Amino acid sequence: MEVYTDRNVDAYACQTHRHTSPYWILPLVHGHVDQAKLTVLGRVIYVTLIARRSRHYAGARYLKRGVNDEGNVANEVETEQIVSEALTTPFYYPSRRDFASDRQPSPNYTSYVQYRGSIPIHWTQETNSMSPRPPIEISVVDPFYTAASRHFDDLFKRYGAPIMILNLIKKREPVARESKLLDEYTQCVEYLNQFLPRDKRMKYRPWDMSRAYKEKTQDVISILEDMAEESIQMTSFFHSGPEPYSHYLQNEAEDSEIPWRSTISLQNGICRTNCVDCLDRTNAAQFVFGKRALGHQLYALGVVENPNLSFDSDAVNMLTEMYHDHGDSIALQYTGSALVNRVETYRRMPHWNSHSRDIIENIRRFYTNSLLDADKQTAINLFLGVQSERPIIHPAIRGGYQKWFHEKHLQPPYALNDCDRGLREFVQNKSDFWVEYYRPLLFTSLGKHFAYSMNSTLKLPGKTAKDLNHMLSKAKVPDRVETKKPDVEPEVDRHSTEGLARYLLDPSVSETEEAEYQGYIDQYQELLDAPSTSGERKDLDMYSLAVRTALGEVPDWTGEIPKEFVTTALV
Repeated sequence: MEVYTDRNVDAYACQTHRHTSPYWILPLVHGHVDQAKLTVLGRVIYVTLIARRSRHYAGARYLKRGVNDEGNVANEVETEQIVSEALTTPFYYPSRRDFASDRQPSPNYTSYVQYRGSIPIHWTQETNSMSPRPPIEISVVDPFYTAASRHFDDLFKRYGAPIMILNLIKKREPVARESKLLDEYTQCVEYLNQFLPRDKRMKYRPWDMSRAYKEKTQDVISILEDMAEESIQMTSFFHSGPEPYSHYLQNEAEDSEIPWRSTISLQNGICRTNCVDCLDRTNAAQFVFGKRALGHQLYALGVVENPNLSFDSDAVNMLTEMYHDHGDSIALQYTGSALVNRVETYRRMPHWNSHSRDIIENIRRFYTNSLLDADKQTAINLFLGVQSERPIIHPAIRGGYQKWFHEKHLQPPYALNDCDRGLREFVQNKSDFWVEYYRPLLFTSLGKHFAYSMNSTLKLPGKTAKDLNHMLSKAKVPDRVETKKPDVEPEVDRHSTEGLARYLLDPSVSETEEAEYQGYIDQYQELLDAPSTSGERKDLDMYSLAVRTALGEVPDWTGEIPKEFVTTALV
């Protein structure tokens, strides 16, 4: 048996991966995925919500709290909200065949990322007693906040600056519980902020959301919307293209000083939201942030006239249900029960059975946390290969007590020019898989793929085409007119009104067209057949010709193009 140290584990993994088929490696994402569709005046908009849980400090509710020595926090979830217009599936605009090498990234994709995680200090809750709400204890007192510094330095590395910290735990309680964490967390952020450059300091926003809701002194949703707008203005969001040109015309008409964005947009920085469990209050706050981001994303796509969305709209109602499912999935994974307080609770629009539902969910949480979480934690540790709950950290990881961050992490992790160049390189070199399955530039006859149901002008009032055909076949010719049935019926121009009507009454397809259509729909199945006895593979030639035709390397017509058409198309 070979023993691998920390130094040669990576080299061994690279060697193993080089000789291992990628089909044996299955990437997994633990969290939640949801997608819904909007149709706005014929424009199809897809809203996708992806939640990715961290594996570094994974576990059940009371067994994984706070932060570990490496700076990883419990219940860490990264939530990405993707809004895209699905007129075309690929990530680029297919250009004309004369400029096939100048494809542009599609500006129909936007994304906004949020983050939730436990308070990054060492704190625990013992579940030995039968109390449904065990007391909170700060287990380790670190005056230099070493674990928290590693945590925030990692956030700077992953997302850049600025970072907004939205702390929603309670401020005043009859018995100090959450307020212990509030005081310690506030001192932690103030200590770490004093060593950061002034323009890179973290924006700390503590707010007692529960007290504001219970005392009815403040509008919870309106305050969260103001915070969301502040955060989005600081971090922005990702957009794969420039703003619609209609925004430029609108700014000119209104003499607005808002500059028109002619480049892609990047998100630098993130909003970190937490409450004591990072579940109910956090999910409601993240919904408001997502609702505000949805307005900006739809506005960037040119779907709405302004980024302000009304709560009583179908889009926001759909997003509300998506965040409900998002919060329920995370709560089930962390606590064993669904959300207790939902968005309607803080909007003061609870359902008639919400109180009884909250009681049932609280009982379910208490039962799961008291009796089932120990076995659940053992299974998680076994699956992730965790051998020790407190790994030994090399003391050289921290640079200093004052300079706790890395200078390069404070720089924007995503440069505008680099990302723009990366998008263009992707659509030029790595997106040709699209034409292997679809042929977007190939001219095809719609008559071969669709059966039309058209009304004929020869119909009589109240009669159908079937009745009309029956009447014409039974019509009698007057006796005084001598008629003789011709041996061959005269040909009728199919493009005339009479010819079109006759064809629609009795449609037919020639054998040549039928064979061509059958070959078109069976072209991929023929690739699976064995080669013929003669050794010829005409199906491969046909497939290669189809791909090269879709790429614009060979023309898909046999005739010549008039020069005036080419000139007009190029202009």
